[in-house]
Amino acid sequence: MAEHRELALMVQAGFTQMEALTIATARAADLLGLADRGRLEAGRRADFVVLAADPSEDIAASTRIVEVWQRGRQQAVAPSAAP
Repeated sequence: MAEHRELALMVQAGFTQMEALTIATARAADLLGLADRGRLEAGRRADFVVLAADPSEDIAASTRIVEVWQRGRQQAVAPSAAP
């Protein structure tokens, strides 16, 4: 849940929702030198979450996790993460 709080704090500090999401994904992967992550593109690791609502409209939607995918395979969603 700390990641979701960080997203909310970035938005509260003045970043747009999309800026916060980009910083937490693509820019974080770039900073860590993880060339195979951070974006949904062919040839990259398929690590992503499916959400019940659009976090680019409301960053709080990042907590409403419906599905989790890791390396292209669906994972079980923890009960506390389910909407």
